[in-house]
Amino acid sequence: MKSTSFYWRKKIADYQSTLNKYELKTSRRLRRMYKKWRKQIRNYVNWVVRSAMEWLYWRRVSRVVVGHPKYIAQNSSKSSKITR
Repeated sequence: MKSTSFYWRKKIADYQSTLNKYELKTSRRLRRMYKKWRKQIRNYVNWVVRSAMEWLYWRRVSRVVVGHPKYIAQNSSKSSKITR
């Protein structure tokens, strides 16, 4: 994801410098570049989440707790035991 962001930031910056020479702020091509960047990032995140869920499924994990550990630890009524 980091390399994808680096690539698109550089490509967009180069194109924006070209636009600035003609005193333009935006263009259809620039909007498409941003859209493609967001689409690639979203696709990568979805792939990582799916891979993680499949990995957990094949290891028979039945409960996944999502959140910051600070808030999970404060709730003493729910134990941190792993249920299989």
